[in-house]
Amino acid sequence: MAPALQRLGHDVTVYSPDAGETEALARERGIRVVTSERDLPDTCDAVLVQDTVLALELRERYDVPHVFVSHGAELDLAAPPQLDGAVAAAVAMNDRVAKRLTALAVDIHVVRLRQPIDIEVFCPRGPPRERPEQVLLLGNYLTSRRRDALVAVCSELGLRAAQVGVGGEVLANPTEAIARADIVVGYGRSVLEAMACGRAAYVLDYLGGDGWVTADSYDALERDGFTGTTTDRRDPAAALRRDLLAYDASMGDVNRTLIYSHHTAFEHARQLGELFKSLVGTSVERFTAGRELARLVRSQWHADWRASQLWHELDEQGAALRAQERRAAEAEQRAALAERRFEQLVATRRWRLVTRLLRPLDRARIALRRSRSSRSRS
Repeated sequence: MAPALQRLGHDVTVYSPDAGETEALARERGIRVVTSERDLPDTCDAVLVQDTVLALELRERYDVPHVFVSHGAELDLAAPPQLDGAVAAAVAMNDRVAKRLTALAVDIHVVRLRQPIDIEVFCPRGPPRERPEQVLLLGNYLTSRRRDALVAVCSELGLRAAQVGVGGEVLANPTEAIARADIVVGYGRSVLEAMACGRAAYVLDYLGGDGWVTADSYDALERDGFTGTTTDRRDPAAALRRDLLAYDASMGDVNRTLIYSHHTAFEHARQLGELFKSLVGTSVERFTAGRELARLVRSQWHADWRASQLWHELDEQGAALRAQERRAAEAEQRAALAERRFEQLVATRRWRLVTRLLRPLDRARIALRRSRSSRSRS
């Protein structure tokens, strides 16, 4: 959002105490980036924030309207502080999040906007192929059974599959990977980034799968945040082969038009500007408990994160144990089958005949060993 706001004439400072690789990307775009609180400006007209910790810390520092952008309906850290006066408004970018925000105990002005995409960064870099060759799994959550099913179907259809995100290659900027693909499979924002690049976009992730983004399916998918839960497909993986065979290169052109019509960062910046102007002059009370509350939220977030990591490890160990139990059971079945076949062989007339024919040879071997043993002692 920062480049679009700057082009509207706003003086923008981006602040993150842990900016990572994003800092270099932002500076390349001519954006002022601050990574230490001591370097923040003394005053500002408004604050746009997207996590609870910084919402609390910056609210204590700046007595100006704060707008909280909520990026999820499931995580507590994606919700504004549950305190009257902490934020002046909250932005939801799909209906699922908007419903959660309106259900909060604290009364917050909720504004529904659409997810913004920087069309100068995410743009077509050549047309997609008429016949697909490359499928990109874009995101951090597609794992286990659904991922395996997708990769298997791609292999069956002669499609190369690559993954960017946790579980694959982690990139600060995925545009090159999107450009190499014909089909992008993802969830949430990654779907919109693929659409902006003029690629066919397929909604599939850990929550479910809704299939292709089309002109007809877009409205329902956008309201749901492209999470894969708008349809009643109980096993989305079962539809993968049929859907991938229905690929059409023109899907990318339709998707690009949808982004230009509904999701440009410039339009989002304009709507944010109007929201900020409507909040100018509103009464903002002094807020003094922000830092202590932020510390407590950090502690909770760390505990939640650690718990999720432990659950993940437990799930992996459980899967490994189940795999070992399955291999052991298969080995027992093979052993039992071999034993039954041996018993059947022993019971045949041919086996008995061979055994009788071999008895003289067995007696000869025994006699030969005894003779050799007697000579060695002498």
